[in-house]
Amino acid sequence: MTGSARGTRHGGRRIHLVGSVLLLALLAAVCVPPLLPAGIGLAVSLSLATFKAGLVAWFYMGLRDADRGTVVTAAAVAMVLVILVWLTFTDYATRSA
Repeated sequence: MTGSARGTRHGGRRIHLVGSVLLLALLAAVCVPPLLPAGIGLAVSLSLATFKAGLVAWFYMGLRDADRGTVVTAAAVAMVLVILVWLTFTDYATRSA
């Protein structure tokens, strides 16, 4: 097990504090999209959720200190998820009522 004597295995308390502050700021930003028009609000909400998921993976799941293979695998999984969501939205948009 690697890590400093003051912190956890994936970094010190300062790193976790930075991650927590960023997540709290994004939590406060979630109040904005309902005030926007429907299409823009949805895009902003999905962007915020994606960014928060990335922060959790980066700070708390250890991708910041991971080797290249793990980071590449995580990026590939994220791209597959983006493609699947895009295909779902495309299918929904092209169906007749």
